[in-house]
Amino acid sequence: MPYRAGIVYPVAGEFGRMEMIEVMGLEGFDYSDQCEAPNLGILAVRYPVKDIDQARQRCSPRWPVMARCQSGCHR
Repeated sequence: MPYRAGIVYPVAGEFGRMEMIEVMGLEGFDYSDQCEAPNLGILAVRYPVKDIDQARQRCSPRWPVMARCQSGCHR
């Protein structure tokens, strides 16, 4: 099955990086409306960006939860 992978990191190297894999054609469900903190798993990952609006626009097609975030929610 085809997939896309991405790696994000605050500083190049092995430590602090996060790898994500999106399997193409695999469908799932959006349970984000049922999530409440504290919960198990990774709650948040933050990396500094130069332009938050540009980062949100680039990420929102893949992660609709990010599209719901209004300006200022990152503070």
